[in-house]
Amino acid sequence: MSHAMYPSVFDEFKEKQAEYGKAIGQELTVYIEKGKHLILKLISVGDTSKDGIVHLQFELDGQPRSVHVKDKRAGIQEKKRLKALKGVTGSIGAAMPGVVLETKVKKGDKVNKGDLGVDECHEDGDYHY
Repeated sequence: MSHAMYPSVFDEFKEKQAEYGKAIGQELTVYIEKGKHLILKLISVGDTSKDGIVHLQFELDGQPRSVHVKDKRAGIQEKKRLKALKGVTGSIGAAMPGVVLETKVKKGDKVNKGDLGVDECHEDGDYHY
C-alpha cells in the first residue's frame, strides 16, 4: 500500500533499510541497572558528509535527540592533533588549533601563576589571552 501511494518515498526507505538494517523506527530497551532502563528509537540517519560525519535523529525515553557521529565506512582520515615533541625544549602541544598572536614574556622573565603569557586566536575565530 505504501509503495502504491508514495513510490519514490517507499523506494528511498527500502534503500536506507537495506543500507542500515531495520533499525529505523524500531525501539530498543537498554537496561542500565536493576529497575532502570532507557528506551531508544532511531528516527532517521542522514547522508554521510564530505567530512565523514552522519547526523542521527533518535528518541531517548520519548524525547527527541540528535547527534553527529563519524562514519568509519567513509574512509576519512582524522586530522592529527599536534603533541609536544619529546626532547625538544620549548615544544608545546595544543588541544585546540590556533595561532599565537603575541608572546607577552621572553626568555629569562620571571612568570608568576596567573600572569599573561600569550595572546592567541583559535580556528573558530575566538580571541583568547
